[in-house]
Amino acid sequence: MQDRQILLPRLSPHCEPGPIFAKRLKRLPPGPDKSVSRDSIVADLAQRLGMDERSAAEALLAVGAAVAETVTDGQMEDVRGQLPPDLRAAFVLPRPLND
Repeated sequence: MQDRQILLPRLSPHCEPGPIFAKRLKRLPPGPDKSVSRDSIVADLAQRLGMDERSAAEALLAVGAAVAETVTDGQMEDVRGQLPPDLRAAFVLPRPLND
């Protein structure tokens, strides 16, 4: 419970979390959700977006690359350090193409 009390104000420093969000967050079990993996995200993307798993995997990599491009290298390292090993590779900048 104490972790959630610390997390809630940090989620958005400019506004208080709404009551619906706060209630949902309080119902979550403590710690990371071990069911979230690269495979589960790819399967969920494929199902929700109506695409095959290969396309969904490419979409995950594209989103991860966009996130990596948007934040600093240090921030991205912090994020990758908190991800399960199979998801870390999704959050890297693509290698530049050699001409």
